Amino acid sequence: MAGKQKSFAQQIYERIKNGEFVNGTYLPSERDLAREYHLARITVRQGLKLLLEKHLIESDSTRGYKVIRIPGMPDQGTLNIGGLWCSGQYSEHTYKLYHAASAEARKHGYTLFLHQAADNSADWAARLGELLEENIAGLLLIPTYSPQNGLMTLANHRMIAALRLSGIPIVMLDRDFPEKDIPCVVNDEYNGGRMVAEHFAFLGHKKVVLLAGDSNYYISARRFGGFLGRCDELQMEHLSIRIPSADFEKKLPDIRKEIRDFGASAVMINYPRFAEAFMRQLDSPDVDFLLYDTEVNDPVRGNVWCMERPIEAISEKGMQMLLDEIRRGARGLVSQIRLKPVMRKIPWIGSEKTKGHSL
Repeated sequence: MAGKQKSFAQQIYERIKNGEFVNGTYLPSERDLAREYHLARITVRQGLKLLLEKHLIESDSTRGYKVIRIPGMPDQGTLNIGGLWCSGQYSEHTYKLYHAASAEARKHGYTLFLHQAADNSADWAARLGELLEENIAGLLLIPTYSPQNGLMTLANHRMIAALRLSGIPIVMLDRDFPEKDIPCVVNDEYNGGRMVAEHFAFLGHKKVVLLAGDSNYYISARRFGGFLGRCDELQMEHLSIRIPSADFEKKLPDIRKEIRDFGASAVMINYPRFAEAFMRQLDSPDVDFLLYDTEVNDPVRGNVWCMERPIEAISEKGMQMLLDEIRRGARGLVSQIRLKPVMRKIPWIGSEKTKGHSL
């Protein structure tokens, strides 16, 4: 099946490249393509998905699939911009960042091409080579970070050094990086942590718990490191508990007991992977929860807030900054923007009355 999908996608790719399907026009319907190529409709749809991922076409729910570029023949009226997502692992928030950045690029008549690279210099170079073949004028970049300290890995440093020498305008997105000579728009996690502490203080809490992942990154200054310091300033007692990823379920009784023995009335969960499961296990009407960057579909209690990355704002400002860099020829003043996370109350239908306040 996979072979049929790829073969079909390659044939449509060649027809687009040869100009049979012109940029800005719509492909035949899935039904017509399935009939023409003697394929099942699901096979056609999955083949078209491969072209969507290459940003050759876009999907319109009412009119079908529209050709948005011709491979190797960039539209002279369109500025092509590359996006390099430098992590070998799938990251939903990173995908959302580039999706929002792509939408912002299209507002200005530009096209953003996204490539994903693993965390090694060879794969970086290969993906960058693919982008350069697209005649990119600039590059949006989300480097890989070390889970131990939140700093960029060596492979990232090497490739960014090469990019500087190339003269390609670069803007980095999302995370706080030590490089101060590259334009960037970042999620200000440090001050986000301070916001959480202030929120707990506003609700009247005196004892709070930071429930974090088992790597040092989760309690570092680069990921809500301002939380514990602000708790001290506000004279709130705090306890940090590390969540072991390997035997989480087995450790749950001990974690629950530790929190109850401490007498905490508020818990900040800085480990999206187990947030919802933990809330269900600890379910208590007397404890307020605040989650970092976690989607919760059906919380079992009412007093839950979520601190989220301002994805739309990061993407829009990053794209605008990159366009400015391109116009100036990457010779302007380096600009760095830090955006605070957004806090929201997670609604819960099952509660007649919720405790606390939303910001």
